[in-house]
Amino acid sequence: MAKPFHDCRMPDASLDFARPVPDAADELHAARPQPILWRDPVRPARRNGGMLGRSGSISQAALALAFITAAMAGAAAQGSSHGQPGAAPPAGLSQDEKWRRRFPQPVLVSDLIGRLVLDTGQGVLGRIETLVRSPDEQVQIVFVKRSLVGFRGDTVAIPAKAAALLGRFVMVLDLSKEDVDNLPAWTKTSMPAIERSSKIEMALTKH
Repeated sequence: MAKPFHDCRMPDASLDFARPVPDAADELHAARPQPILWRDPVRPARRNGGMLGRSGSISQAALALAFITAAMAGAAAQGSSHGQPGAAPPAGLSQDEKWRRRFPQPVLVSDLIGRLVLDTGQGVLGRIETLVRSPDEQVQIVFVKRSLVGFRGDTVAIPAKAAALLGRFVMVLDLSKEDVDNLPAWTKTSMPAIERSSKIEMALTKH
């Protein structure tokens, strides 16, 4: 009968008998595919004040500043081309052109009657009595001039286009105080009075 064979050689030194045998659950977990974590490379830069976030903010601010500057330049150009209420019109313009540059607005005749008339120094010249229309269809403002004893001076008429509204007052812009003093006395003529319920266009000023 053959004797059993016993291998009396020393064990291989590379074998680590002290290492525990892996559990089946651990092997299954290691074999399972791990999820891939995706990270946005832009978000940390913006959150941490990186160059990308800072340059984006600067670009937006520069764009907004450029838009505001262009809008202000356009408004200034438009204002200079059409004039502004109270701004002195360029020299050499006719009275109609000056009047159009003062932004005429409709106003009731009844709202004008009784208003004080001022010169450009805001001195009181008189009080409006009525408005009439001349044969050439031009509106005339008829007012009683102020005297030393009140509004008992002569009655004179001026073109409505030579005056403008200043709040609750009417200011004479294209005639000086001396011009008004030298106006001939106005008398009732064939010029028809404008109905109080009618509207005329008056220029505006903030002189």
